[in-house]
Amino acid sequence: MRLLVIGNSHAACLIEAWRGADGAHGATEVDFFARAGTALGEFAIEGRRLYAPTAEGRAFQAQLGQKAEFDLAGYDAILVVGHELSGFRLVRILNRNHVLGWPYRNRLDIPVITEPCLRDALDDSLEDITATRLLRQIAPALSADRQRLIALPQPYPSQIILQGKAKSVGFVRLCRAQVGAQCRALFETVAQAHLAGIGAAFLPQPDETVVEGLLTGQDYTLGARRLSDLSQTQPPQDELHANARYGALIWAQVLAELGAA
Repeated sequence: MRLLVIGNSHAACLIEAWRGADGAHGATEVDFFARAGTALGEFAIEGRRLYAPTAEGRAFQAQLGQKAEFDLAGYDAILVVGHELSGFRLVRILNRNHVLGWPYRNRLDIPVITEPCLRDALDDSLEDITATRLLRQIAPALSADRQRLIALPQPYPSQIILQGKAKSVGFVRLCRAQVGAQCRALFETVAQAHLAGIGAAFLPQPDETVVEGLLTGQDYTLGARRLSDLSQTQPPQDELHANARYGALIWAQVLAELGAA
């Protein structure tokens, strides 16, 4: 079986975990096409040809030890990792709106919306992210009877955000209001339905990695590697990236989905 992973910085944990598995996954072969950030212009598709259109992108692929051009027809499954597919899409809406009937006070005195409105707003938000746009470009190039599309979200922020000043303050507010699990369930339900409309399977973050309903446990974030240099770890205050232990769980999830575990 051959797999192609297309990702941003959140692909680093998958690269590290796959390389660390040292052949434990048998005959499965994996190629990676990754760039940090969310620039759609870093990827180009012509027919079934996916390639890096810039010199910088080609150089980065060489740095990863990967080629810069791929024949999409040669893979059993295409995985898109991160690229704005994350709980941040939901939290940004909740930073500006309070949900009618949810069990916490509207302390910020912000506009009130119903839960169906929240679901619609999230669904609309997911339509314009880089992951969705990539999947829509890739889908027509695949053979419907054989090849699979899989979308993997960016992990929820690390629980270290509860220990001090954090960039992800919306997550902190929702966790302290004890609606984290409710938010997670809504995000994953809407994302799964949205991506199914494109023909992609959505694999949610593994249950065992989630704490406070909407955060990633530190065991799965400490020591996360940098995509730009996999020999280096993210700074200690990094709250966004997961490590190889997390990546190994994702690989188990993917291979189980594909029937290759």
